[in-house]
Amino acid sequence: MIFNEKDFSISIQANGIDWKLMPSRSNDLLIKSGENILTNSLTQARKHTVELYDTGFKKGIKITLGNWEKAEINLYLTVCLEGENEDLVFDISADEKNATIRELNWPTPLDAKDIDYTVLSNVRGVLLPRNWPK
Repeated sequence: MIFNEKDFSISIQANGIDWKLMPSRSNDLLIKSGENILTNSLTQARKHTVELYDTGFKKGIKITLGNWEKAEINLYLTVCLEGENEDLVFDISADEKNATIRELNWPTPLDAKDIDYTVLSNVRGVLLPRNWPK
């Protein structure tokens, strides 16, 4: 797993396949502060740290974000491999002080430019090719 501190994109390699998660976007975090709803990118935190994280049953990185403009919130994100099969796990916790997190869109979506098919989960499933007409 490779985490890019500049744009918060994540690259994962598993069984010879590359999975790429999109960079942080401007609407990843909605914060209610007083009567205002603020939209933020995760990269807009004025203070952020990335450190190794190991609990004994999962191992990865811990990202701490804080010092947001107009909101006193600390956000803690972990990206870890867990268990025998090394499942990829994303955990989120927050310390809300004078504001409330209304929505967090993290982890970000997969970068789908290299995906050839999409499976829809209706009835027995439908396989749609990338170039399916709209």
